[in-house]
Amino acid sequence: MGKVKQYAKAMEAGKWKPCTTLQFLDGKLEDGQHRMLACIISGVPFQGYVNFHNDSEQFSVYDTGKNRTNSDVLAIAGIKNYKLASSACAILEQVYSKHGLTRSTSGTSHIPSYEIERVYNKYSDLEYSCAIYANSKKHFKIPSSSAIPLHYILRKAEIGVKDTEGLESFMADKFFVDHLIKGFGLYEHHPVATFRNYIQRCYSQEIKGTDRITHHAMICGGIMVWNKFVRGQSMARFQVPKSTKLPKILLPEV
Repeated sequence: MGKVKQYAKAMEAGKWKPCTTLQFLDGKLEDGQHRMLACIISGVPFQGYVNFHNDSEQFSVYDTGKNRTNSDVLAIAGIKNYKLASSACAILEQVYSKHGLTRSTSGTSHIPSYEIERVYNKYSDLEYSCAIYANSKKHFKIPSSSAIPLHYILRKAEIGVKDTEGLESFMADKFFVDHLIKGFGLYEHHPVATFRNYIQRCYSQEIKGTDRITHHAMICGGIMVWNKFVRGQSMARFQVPKSTKLPKILLPEV
C-alpha cells in the first residue's frame, strides 16, 4: 500500500506521466496492480497501453520483477553519467531541505522515479560536476554522492566571479580536481592536505562503515576547507562542523 499511496499522491498532484503497458491474462490483471489501485484510490484517470493476451508464459518475458531505478530513468533520458547524477540529486535535495544534511554515513532524500528527471533539470550544469569527478576519480578515493554536490555548490557560488585579468574564475575546479582529488601543490597544514588526511583516516578504519566520511562532513566540512583555501589560511586539524546547514561560502579574492 505504501507504493500505491505514493502513486495516488502523484496522480492527485497531476505529476503522473503516461505509463507503459497494463497486462491482462485471460481477462485478469496480470501486471499493473499498483497503478490501477492508485487510480481507484485517487479517482484520477491516466493514459496508457493495455495488452490482453492468453499466454501464461508471457509475463516472464516482459517483466523480471525489478523496478526501474532513478538511474534507469536518467539513462533513458540521455544523461551520460546517470548513476552519478542520480545519487548526487538525492544528496542535493537533502542539502537544500529544511532539515539539512544528516550526520550519518547513510540517509538520502528519496526521489520517486517519476520525479527524478524534473529534479535533475532543477540543478543546471550538474552534468559538468559529474564529468569532472568521473574523469579524475582514479586519483583519490572520495565518495561520489557527496563529492559531486560539493563541487556543484562551490561552482554555483563562484559564478560571476572574475580573476585579476577579468576572466571567469575556475577556482572551484582547481580546488576540487587539482588539490582535493589529485593532491597537486599541497604542503603541510594546507587546508586541502589536512582534509585529504581526514578522508584517508576515515577509509582506513578496520571495521567497514566505522567513521566513514559522512555526506555532512564531505559537504559542510568541504566548504569550511574551501573558505580557508580561498583566504590562503592554514589548517593543522580538520574538525567536522556541528551544524547540518551549509556554511557561508566565501568567494576568491581578486
